[in-house]
Amino acid sequence: MALSLLAGAAGTAAIAAYLNARFHIYHDLTAGGLNPNTPSAVRFLSNAIAKKRLLTYHILEDQALRMRPSHTFLIFEGREYTYAEFFGYVTRVGNWLLKDLRVAPGEVVAMNGGNSAEYLMLWFALDGIGAVPSFINCNLTGKSLMHCVKVGRVLLTLYYGGGGIGGNIGSVGRGCVVLDWGKGGIWC
Repeated sequence: MALSLLAGAAGTAAIAAYLNARFHIYHDLTAGGLNPNTPSAVRFLSNAIAKKRLLTYHILEDQALRMRPSHTFLIFEGREYTYAEFFGYVTRVGNWLLKDLRVAPGEVVAMNGGNSAEYLMLWFALDGIGAVPSFINCNLTGKSLMHCVKVGRVLLTLYYGGGGIGGNIGSVGRGCVVLDWGKGGIWC
């Protein structure tokens, strides 16, 4: 009886040690990774609030311009982007949104498309110009898509990727732009 109890305790300790080594559980618990009230988290948020730099765009900007411009930011489908390179694309997309599509700060812009580097570029660019990105499931078409666009009070829908849009999405807000990254946008 005592031997089986001792063997069970040893097995449990071995599994716990393995899981700790594999997932760094002890580090997370002692470093305050689960507690947003740690002094470093409070200091970071207080500083970001004071500087009005709370957006994901600002974090990308800091990494691209100051902290690690030549480090890899994204690898997607065999293409690699550094922080600085990706931020350059985000800036260009942001200028395109402002100048050509006349997206203004505070406007809700729906993004409908599959996983891609361009999806992230649109997201960060909308964030950077102060617009509100509304993420629409790329599998929605027709009435379901129209419902999401109307409920979200979307002023512009950016669509890219395969498949058809369906519905009369061009009639909502200022309309819809179907993106072809080689050629720009085509109003629908």
